[in-house]
Amino acid sequence: MYQSRPLFLLLALLTACGEDLAPAEEPPCQSRGTLTPGATRSGYLGAANCPFGSDVVPGLMTNRDRWTFQLHADTMYVIRARYLASTPTTPWSGRLLGYAPDGGDTLLTTGYWGSGGTAAGDRIQEMFLASAGDRPVIVHLERATPTDSGSYLLEAHRCSISPLTTGVTSDTLLIDDACLLWSAGTPGRARFFTYRSDSGIAREVAVAQTGGNVPIHYGWAAKPPFNFACWYSGGSCDLGSGGTGPFTIRPLAVDGMTAGIIFTTGSRTSVKLRVDITP
Repeated sequence: MYQSRPLFLLLALLTACGEDLAPAEEPPCQSRGTLTPGATRSGYLGAANCPFGSDVVPGLMTNRDRWTFQLHADTMYVIRARYLASTPTTPWSGRLLGYAPDGGDTLLTTGYWGSGGTAAGDRIQEMFLASAGDRPVIVHLERATPTDSGSYLLEAHRCSISPLTTGVTSDTLLIDDACLLWSAGTPGRARFFTYRSDSGIAREVAVAQTGGNVPIHYGWAAKPPFNFACWYSGGSCDLGSGGTGPFTIRPLAVDGMTAGIIFTTGSRTSVKLRVDITP
């Protein structure tokens, strides 16, 4: 069973579009630079970084680092932060968050999906970002407590999204090395999907495993802006286990789109998905 739910399944499918990055802040609060898929960025988070009142813990004064990241339409991105332990027995904690650049800190759009550790003692957090159009976001890291500090590595990876059509069974979809989730196994493997939805029509997603007999887990987000971060911005989302046999997912009915994820804690397999209207 997927064991890591510090703040539940956190995914923001952002629908607003834009092209201008936020104005640069004054040192030490300005963006450190641009994060790009496939590249690693590094930094140090401590008392010398930008002082900041946390949006997650009311009243907590902490410190932050920020990077700009460009989203492209119909693409899922896994953003991964690795907080590097000074020794294997002294991990430290940070928070990985996403913000819209317009409006600054008042528009918290997502938080992290989950956390996982490594043999080196590092702490890993991951979050998912996607958009219906090209637009920038702010990738935000902050200390979880005033005593947390240390070096970090930050990276981004592209994942595909499979669009589903109501009443049509999908092609066979691989759950393999194409999209890895370190916070869902060692590592876990995932497949993302979306489908058009309506607030007055109930739909369900049938999942049939075709490439093995391994435990499959799921998550969905069905409230604009499609935020799996229920604890942050009132998203309507869920996370659960479908087991090894066929199962169905029944997201809430909303106008627009519903986003979802099928994942394992490490095993490769394949599935077919089908969305149908329920009575």
